Amino acid sequence: MEFPPPDLTAWQKQLERDLRDRNADSIAWRTADDFVLPALSTRADLGDLPHLQALPLLQARAGWQVRELVTESAPPAAALRARQALARGADEIEFCLDSLAHDAREPEPETEPAAEDDEDLLAGWTAPGDGGVSIHSRADFDAALDGVDVAAASVWFSAGEGALAVLAWHLRRAAELGVDPATLRGGVDVDPIARLTMRQVAMPDDYTLLSRRADERSVFEETAAIVTGCARHCPDFRPLVIDGQQYHLAGASHGFELGATLAAVVDTARRLQPFGVDFDTLARAATLRVQVGHELLLEIAKLRALRLLWARIAHAFGARPEALVPRVLAVTSGRQRADEFDQRTNLLRTTIASFAAVTGGCDSLIVLSYDDAVDDATEVDLARSQQLLLRDEAHLARVADPVAGSYAIERLTDALGRRAFAVLQEIEAEGGLIATMRSGWLADRILGQEQAREKAFRVRRKVLVGVTRFADLELGGPAPRPEPEPEALGQERVRRHLQRMRNRDHAAVHDFLATLRDSGPDLVAHAVSDRADHATLAEISTARWPAPGVDFEHRFLPLAAGDAHEFEDLRLWAELRRDSGEPVPEVLLLPLGPVGMARARADFARDLFLVGGFEVRDAGLLASADAALATLDARQPGIAVLCSDDASYPALVDALAEPCRDRGVQLVIAGRVDANLAARVDGSIHLGMDVVAFLDELQSSLTVDE
Repeated sequence: MEFPPPDLTAWQKQLERDLRDRNADSIAWRTADDFVLPALSTRADLGDLPHLQALPLLQARAGWQVRELVTESAPPAAALRARQALARGADEIEFCLDSLAHDAREPEPETEPAAEDDEDLLAGWTAPGDGGVSIHSRADFDAALDGVDVAAASVWFSAGEGALAVLAWHLRRAAELGVDPATLRGGVDVDPIARLTMRQVAMPDDYTLLSRRADERSVFEETAAIVTGCARHCPDFRPLVIDGQQYHLAGASHGFELGATLAAVVDTARRLQPFGVDFDTLARAATLRVQVGHELLLEIAKLRALRLLWARIAHAFGARPEALVPRVLAVTSGRQRADEFDQRTNLLRTTIASFAAVTGGCDSLIVLSYDDAVDDATEVDLARSQQLLLRDEAHLARVADPVAGSYAIERLTDALGRRAFAVLQEIEAEGGLIATMRSGWLADRILGQEQAREKAFRVRRKVLVGVTRFADLELGGPAPRPEPEPEALGQERVRRHLQRMRNRDHAAVHDFLATLRDSGPDLVAHAVSDRADHATLAEISTARWPAPGVDFEHRFLPLAAGDAHEFEDLRLWAELRRDSGEPVPEVLLLPLGPVGMARARADFARDLFLVGGFEVRDAGLLASADAALATLDARQPGIAVLCSDDASYPALVDALAEPCRDRGVQLVIAGRVDANLAARVDGSIHLGMDVVAFLDELQSSLTVDE
C-alpha cells in the first residue's frame, strides 16, 4: 500500500479542522522564559542558528558515568553501601558528609533548645550523621572508605566546608596504601560562592543573611591554593564545583537558572585570576553541578546550551581548545518530586530526567531514589538500575548528541542559550553574581519566577502526577517511615569523638594548625601532613577562616518549597483526620443530563477532589433531580457535585440547592457559571481555577463546622 508523501500545508489544514474555532497558534507551547514553540517545527525553522556551527563541541562526550550518592550515617555502613554500589554497576561513588561537617562544626553534646528568637538558623542540637555520613576525624574517614579501591574507583566527596580536611585525609590514605596521588580520580566540592553565602548562616532580620567568618578574599585565596595544589599533586582529582543547583531549587526558570550558573562561572574565574588560576586550570579542576527535571525537551536543551555557552565563556577568557568542553554532573531534580504521597510516581520523573540528562550531554549522573526519606537498599538499587537500563539496554551511551538535528530541540537550545546569555549580561551589568547576591537583585528576580511557577501548579497548568493530578488514595498513600535513628546513637558518636580528641597529640595539632594558617599557596602540601591525622575536620577546615566578626552580608537564601507542595498540604489534612479517627466528608458526584458532558465533568471533579484527599463516589448517570435527592439521602455525603451541561444547571440548582442546604450538604457545580448561579451554591470548579484556594477554603469550612 502506498501512502501520499507528507504535505505540510495539508497537515496544517487538517489541524485547523480538528481544532475547529482555533488556529495552530492556540496549541503552541509557551515556556516560563516566554519563548513560544509551535506545534510543529520544520527544517526551515532552523535557518542559520549560530550554535549549529559548534555541534562538534556537543559530540566530544563519550557516554556518562553512573554515580551513586552514599548518605548512610555510620561510616562502616557507608563503606558497605559504597562497595555494593561499585559491585552492582556504579562507576563513581560520592560520599555526602553530614550537616555538621558541611558547616565545619564539631560534634558536641546535646544542649538546651535555643530561644525562639535566636538569629542562628542552625540553632538547636544537630546529631552527627544528620543528613549524611558522620566523618569528623581521620578514623571516621578510614572507616567510611574501608574496602573501597581508591586506585580503581572514582571517589567524590560532598563535604562543604569540610572539603580541605577530606582532601588531606584522602591524599594521605592513598599514599599509605601505596597509591600514587597522580592516579586518583574523583573530587571534592570546593565552591567559593557557596562558601560565601552558606557558611554558618545567621539571619538578623527578614531580609539580611550573614555567612559567619567569611570574606571574599580569604575564600577565593584558599580556593586558588586548593586548585593549584591539586593540579600539582593529583591532576585528575577535581576539587572545584560550580553549583547551579541552588538556582533550580529556588524556583528559577530554565533560562534564568542557566544564566545564573554561567554568571557563577564568570565570577569564579575572574576572582581566581589574581591568585594565579587561569581558565585552563579552572576547567581542569571544575565540575558544573546542575539539577535536571522531567520537562524533557527543556532539560535537554538546557544542558546543550550550558555546554555551548561554557565554550563561549572559555573562549572569551582565552582558554585553550581542551578547556572548551566542561565536565557536567547532573542530579535528578530535588524540586520536582512527590515527597509525602505516592512517592513511586517519582520513578517516572527520575526516568524522564535521566533520559534528558544523558541525551543533553552530562558526564556523570546521580539519580535520587524515589523516596529520600527511606534509607532502603532496594530503592537505591532501583535508582541505579534506571541508569543501567538507559546505558546497557537502550544504548544511549553509544551515540554522541543523539538529539542533534531535532528541529524543536535545536530551536529550544538556541532560545535558552540566548535567554541565558541575556541573563548573564544583566548580572554582569549589576556587578557580577556575588554583587547581585549582596544587593538582593538575584533573590528578587528568582522569587518572581518561583511565584509564577507556583501559580501554574495552583491552576494546574503545570502537572505533578500523583500530586496535582491523578491522585490515588489507595495505592498512593503516605509511605511507611522507618523509625528515626535513636538519639542515643548520636550521643554515642559525640562521646567517641570527644574521647579521641582527649587522647590525641595536642602539641602536634597546635603546630599543624599554625602551619596551615600560614601556608599560603602551598596549602595542599602542608595539609598532607602526618599531623593532620590528629586534627578534627572542623579544626582543619576553620584554621584559615577570618577572625570572628568578619561576616559576609547578603540577601540570597536559596531555599524554596518543592513543586506543588501546597497540594501535599491539602492531602495531609485528610490523612491527619483519618489518623485521628475523624471522618473525611465524602464527595458524591451527581452526573445528570447529556451523557458526554456529564461524564466529562464528573471525571474532572473526581480528579480535583482526590488531590485534596477526599473520598469520592460516583452516583452513576442519573435521570432526574429527584433521583439525585434519593441518592443523597442514601449516601449522606458532605459534598455533592452537580455534573451536567450549562443549559441544565439553572433548573437543577432550583431543584437541589435548598434540599442540599437542609441536609447539611455543600453543593458544588462542575463548570464555569455566572455570578448569579454561583451565589446560590457553595462553589464551582472549572479549568483554570485556583484549585489550592478552593480546596483550602472548603477544608477550612468543614473543619470549622465540626
